[in-house]
This record gives sequence, C-alpha cells and structure tokens, in this order.
Amino acid sequence: SDPYYKDRTTFIITCDHGRGDANWQAWTSHGYDVAHSGQTWLIAFGAGIPARGELSSGSYHNNQVAATVASLLKLPFAPKHKLAGKPIAF
Repeated sequence: SDPYYKDRTTFIITCDHGRGDANWQAWTSHGYDVAHSGQTWLIAFGAGIPARGELSSGSYHNNQVAATVASLLKLPFAPKHKLAGKPIAF
C-alpha cells in the first residue's frame, strides 16, 4: 500500500540446499550422499514476475539467482565464475 514501493518491489526467496526425500524426522544432514538433496525451491513474486502459479515443469538452479536479481534491477552482471547461471526468464 506504500506508494513508494507499490509496483516497484520484487521478492525472490529460496534456500541454499535441499533436504532430500527422507522423512523430515529422519533428516540429519545434507550433501551429495543424500538422495535428491540438490532439489530446492524458489518463490518469486512482484514487479517483473508474471502471476503463473506453481510451475510443475522446467529446470531452474540456484546458480541463476544472482543473474536474475541483476536482470530485474537492470544491472550489468559479468560473473567471473564459469558455473554462474543465466537469468531466469519469467
């Protein structure tokens, strides 16, 4: 409702690692040896993000978050890390 932020704010929320498929009570760690621990989640909403609901297809990666934020802010992004991802096309 604040006119300064209205239609100018975007939220991108994610986590740094997954927990795998195990029962949450059995989960004690993460890493490559935990099945599906590389699967995480991301929610994005606000200015520049179309309302499409929950997506059940596509492949997105945590290494795309920095490029996506830079793209939404219209900032140049020239990572020196070769594994940096491209912006997510919403």
